[in-house]
Amino acid sequence: MCDFIMPRYSKEDEEIIRKGYSDPNIIIKEIAEQLNRNDPSLIAIKAKKMGLKKVMRHHSPDGYICSTCGKKLIKDINWVPSHHNGKYKRYTCASCVRSRNYFNSQRKVLRERVVNLLGGHCLRCGFNDKRALQIDHIHGGGRKDIKSFGGQEGYYKHLLSLSDEKLKEKYQLLCANCNIIKKYEKGEFAKPRYK
Repeated sequence: MCDFIMPRYSKEDEEIIRKGYSDPNIIIKEIAEQLNRNDPSLIAIKAKKMGLKKVMRHHSPDGYICSTCGKKLIKDINWVPSHHNGKYKRYTCASCVRSRNYFNSQRKVLRERVVNLLGGHCLRCGFNDKRALQIDHIHGGGRKDIKSFGGQEGYYKHLLSLSDEKLKEKYQLLCANCNIIKKYEKGEFAKPRYK
C-alpha cells in the first residue's frame, strides 16, 4: 500500500496557516515547524485550498533575504536572480539550491508520492520499476493538463491535493510500453503539424 496520506488539519492548524501566510516575516518552513510537519510543500497545498497567497518578504531593511533559510542575499556572491515561469523572481540562496538540488529533488519527491498513491505498479502488466511508470490520464488530454498547472511540480501538487477517489477516477499508472499501446489503440497521438 502507499505510505503517504494527506494530513488532516484542525481549525487551530488552519488559523496558524492563515496567520503565517499573512505575516511576511514568517517563511513556510517555520509554519510547518509550528504544526510539527516535516514537509512545507503540504502546507502550501493546504493554503492554496484555503485560497491564501503568501505575503513574501522580498526586502529587509538591508536587502533581499532567502525565502528558505533567511540568509541575506548578495547579488553575484550567493544569489543570482532568476525567473520562475517568466513571472516571479526566486529569492533563494545558492547554498539552499545546492543542498536540496532545488529544482529536481522536490519534483522527484512529489512524483514518488503520486506514484505510491496510484498503487506503485502498472495496471495493465504489473511492471513496478518506478523509473518507467507514467501517470496516464484515463480520458486523455495530459499535455494540456500539465501546462495548465505551470509544469510538472504544480501538476504533482494538484494530484496530491485530490481525494483518493477523484485521483483514481481520472488518472492511472501505466508503464511506458502500456501507455504507448493505449495511446495507439485510442488514437490519442498528436496530429503532425506539417504534411
